[in-house]
Amino acid sequence: MKRINYDGQSLVSGSAVVSSLVEYAQAVARMDSSATVEIPVLEDNGTVAMHTLLLTAATSLETFDIDGGHADEDDRFPVPDFAGVGGKATPISDQEISTISLPIPD
Repeated sequence: MKRINYDGQSLVSGSAVVSSLVEYAQAVARMDSSATVEIPVLEDNGTVAMHTLLLTAATSLETFDIDGGHADEDDRFPVPDFAGVGGKATPISDQEISTISLPIPD
């Protein structure tokens, strides 16, 4: 399990959930976009509840491994399907075009 600090809150979730969230947050930041996500979080009373987080290019996440992982961690904290992150199409220069290599079909 991992602890994640988000917007002044300390949340605990499954290791796979937190890793996926960090990767997704990086994609959101690269696209200069924003997205809301729902992740399963361990509550103080031991239950798991869904929390909605807003991710933007300015979102800061800090994660820590914590002791006390459970054998059923993957069942209790399923990795959500995060929506695709869209971006803005922008023109590129002729020089940039010349650096693009496309695979040649067999």
